[in-house]
Amino acid sequence: MRTPLSLLALCASLLSTPQAMALSEFGIEGMGVVSTKANEAQATIAPDGQRIVWATDRASGAGGWDLWQAVLRDGRWQDPTPLAFNTGSDDTDPYFSHDGRWLYFASNRSGGRGGFDLYSVAVRGDGSFGPVMALPMTINTAADERRAMYGLQREEYDAKRSANEVAQASVRARELDLEFTRVTAPTSGVVSDRRVDPGNVISGGASTADVLTTIVSTSPIHFVFDASEAQLLKEQRQSGKGGRVQIRLQDEAEYRWNGAIDFTDNALDNSSGAVRMRAVVQNPNGFLKPGMYGKAKVEGGQAYDALLVPEDAIVADGARKAVNVVAPDGSVTMKTVSLGPVSQGLRVIRTGVRPDDKVIVNGGVRLMAPGQKVKAKVVKIEPKAAAKTTTTVTIPVASSATPASGR
Repeated sequence: MRTPLSLLALCASLLSTPQAMALSEFGIEGMGVVSTKANEAQATIAPDGQRIVWATDRASGAGGWDLWQAVLRDGRWQDPTPLAFNTGSDDTDPYFSHDGRWLYFASNRSGGRGGFDLYSVAVRGDGSFGPVMALPMTINTAADERRAMYGLQREEYDAKRSANEVAQASVRARELDLEFTRVTAPTSGVVSDRRVDPGNVISGGASTADVLTTIVSTSPIHFVFDASEAQLLKEQRQSGKGGRVQIRLQDEAEYRWNGAIDFTDNALDNSSGAVRMRAVVQNPNGFLKPGMYGKAKVEGGQAYDALLVPEDAIVADGARKAVNVVAPDGSVTMKTVSLGPVSQGLRVIRTGVRPDDKVIVNGGVRLMAPGQKVKAKVVKIEPKAAAKTTTTVTIPVASSATPASGR
């Protein structure tokens, strides 16, 4: 027998059903699937949001009010089908349990306690339903048992779930407090002495927090230095990127520490005209300590071929620098040269001599006058093996000369 429901009662049922409110999430795509010209009421959505079950009196059901279901596919409710356990009686008020393992509903089917009784059916893993079971007599009575009982259970479940979430948050807070009792170093390095004795009360979490100790990372270590604007321009024009750096400490005569520039500041200091640069230096034995001072020289440009002579071969001619060159007839000619940096203990000659010139490197250079005849002997210039190489060089053939009158 079909039980008529008034429009007012239907609207009240929909408004009082929390699960039915979820239908608004899917817009009007339920039209023609969940909503038809028949009466549709009291919907419930599975916890995973993939299935909806509702009561309807559409004519294609078993009779009376039946339970139907649809699945969510491509964002729309599709494939409406009646549930297999519908009877010719009224089956209404569907409700999924919070874990989705049970579907509860009310029915006035025969075999019950009287009026509408509450039933449950298990939801299997494949989505099918198990056998229908009536709830115990402590719940079902000769009166009508309807959805209000589920509303009470849902409220109780929501309250307990909220209390559980609060308890879990409290547990996480206590776990975090426990973690704060153990301070781990964010980096490896050399630790200083302790600043606080065991048992003392300390404060943390602010700029005024107590310092327990300090840790410095020493391998690799950063060497920070200032370079002039001219040096910066030269480095950028020649290499265009960070180059190599050689460093010597205050008590060292040679540049024995090597590093690579990994940072150049984005602006020059207006007051000094210098730019801050930083190099990474390997320090495996921890010899270098933070706060040490040293002198650095930056390798400019790429490797290049150059002419090199010993410092003793260079003659000071007033403000100029020159070298004595032996002509093919044995006469001495002084040539002004432009000097470069020292490499491998030898001085780089930028301009002034050719690779085939015979430069006098020993034999009383300063005593020779221009045009004086000498007897030259070709010798090989040996670089200093202990010096560090910053460029690839070609060492020219030079001359060892003695005055012609000294033969």
